[in-house]
Parts: sequence; C-alpha cells; structure tokens
Amino acid sequence: MLQPGDKVSYINDNLSGTVIRLIDKKQVLLALDDRFEIPANINELVITEIVNAHTVKATNDLSIIAETVDTSDKIFFGATTEDTGKGQLVNTWLINTTSKLLQFSLFKISESLTNGITHGEIERSRALKLITFPMAEATEYRNLTLQYMFFTEEPASIIPPTRINFKMKPVALFKDRHLIPVLKQEGFLLNLTDLNSAKGDISAHMRPVPKPEPVPDIIDLHLEELTENPKKLPPQEALHLQMSIFNQALEKAIAQDLDNITFIHGIGKGILKSEIRKVLGSNPYIQGFADADAKKFGSGATIVYLKSH
Repeated sequence: MLQPGDKVSYINDNLSGTVIRLIDKKQVLLALDDRFEIPANINELVITEIVNAHTVKATNDLSIIAETVDTSDKIFFGATTEDTGKGQLVNTWLINTTSKLLQFSLFKISESLTNGITHGEIERSRALKLITFPMAEATEYRNLTLQYMFFTEEPASIIPPTRINFKMKPVALFKDRHLIPVLKQEGFLLNLTDLNSAKGDISAHMRPVPKPEPVPDIIDLHLEELTENPKKLPPQEALHLQMSIFNQALEKAIAQDLDNITFIHGIGKGILKSEIRKVLGSNPYIQGFADADAKKFGSGATIVYLKSH
C-alpha cells in the first residue's frame, strides 16, 4: 500500500520520514526528517499521511467532553462518516465512561500481521478520535485489536490489562447505526466492556464464531419466487419487496466476500432493473456490474462483481 511521497513513522521508534521509492515487496527507501536516507522494512512502519493527503493516522488531538458526566462505566468503540464532497471519510472513536483514566493501544490485523495504529490515554467522560481514513480503505481496518488498562490515584484494586479483538465490517458502517455516548452522534457502535465480560474460560472475542448461512450467488427476484400471491400486491409494494430482498442479499454477499452475485429481475418495464442499478452505482463495495449471460439467464439479469476484502 505504500507509495513514494507517503509519510511514515516507525512503530517502535520515534523516527519518521518520507517514502522515496519501493525497493521490493518488503522494503522501501526512506528519507528521514533529517534528510538521511535508509532502507526500511514495511512491516515496521505505519503510514501517517498518504500521498493524496488523506489522513490515515490521527494525532489524538480531538477530545470531546460530555455535557453531563456519563456514568455508564463502559468503554465503547464508535465510527462516524462524513461526506467531504470528494468522497466519504470514516472517523473512529474510543469512548471512556468509566471513572478512571484509560490508557490504550490500537492495532490492525491483516494477513497475519499486526500493525500498531495509534495509542494514548482518555480521561473519564471523553470521546477521543483515533484514526480517520477514506471509505474506500475501510476493508484495511476490518480486524482490530485494542489493548487497554486503567489508572487511578485513588485507593483501588489493580485491574489487569485487557485485550479485545473485534471487527468493523465495511457494510456495518452503513447498516448499524446507534447513538454514540458522549459524542452524541449516530454511527457504528461497539460496547467493548460487554464484549469483554461475556466470557467463561475463553474471552468472547476468542470463541469460534458460527459461520453465517452462505448467501446464494444467484437471486431470483420474480414475485412468484418471493410471495404466494404475487398478483395481489400493488405495484409499489411489489417493488418494495423485491428491493428489500435485493438489498439483503447484496449486504450478505459483501459481508461474506463473494466474488460476484447475479440478480434475475426480468424485463418488464425496466423499473426494477433501473432501481437495482441505481443502488449498485452508488455502492463503494461494487467493482462493477453488467448484463448477465443471456444464454443462461435470458435478457433480464444483472451480474454484480464485488470488491475483494
């Protein structure tokens, strides 16, 4: 993902610099801030600013204080989206509603590699911005690990450090919307305290997760396939039903990382096909779409190619 011009820093050092060129798949040549040039292993670096000026690593410079003290005694992870006019950005937040100082480190996991993203501390009743990235890069931050511990000067028993693995699926940024504590904005929200406490001998985030039922890669949207009495449905209700099934299947296909999915919508007046393609044209997880194989599906089907996660 590194490109010449990207600003980077070492995960375990205070050195930072600019990528001059790629040496190979594992190394880049860096110009350090003092202009000294050195080769560096990519897995030891974290991007602080990419060449097109999107922010990937936040500087933890935005701390929001609740108007009234939030005493829910929990830790939350939240994500909000904003439209810049040039595309959507995702802002991620860590919220501390405990009565203690929260010290944390955030990592992302990809291809069995763990890369540090950011770290810091949060006072009680605070929401701290962690990282900001373009929506197009959301899949890079799908698997996250948070390590945290509490500190207080008051007499208290020592609470061991905690590690939580969790997922932020791109589709959830659109679908799962909740009021984020302290921040008081709608967005994606995870209650990390409850996630961590739901454990026996093994933490909840370490338990095997049941695999969801696979979504078929061919979905027939003809009304007779969806309801027992298709002729009794008014046109608007029929279209609403078909679009509902379409949207559910598309979300599942994206979440399960299918390569492609085909929707059989028929010909008719072209209304259903038009509505489907409007959705596909504005979805950032769609690589492309086209008329499906006419020999196999006739003239009324669309094949959708999904971006790989």
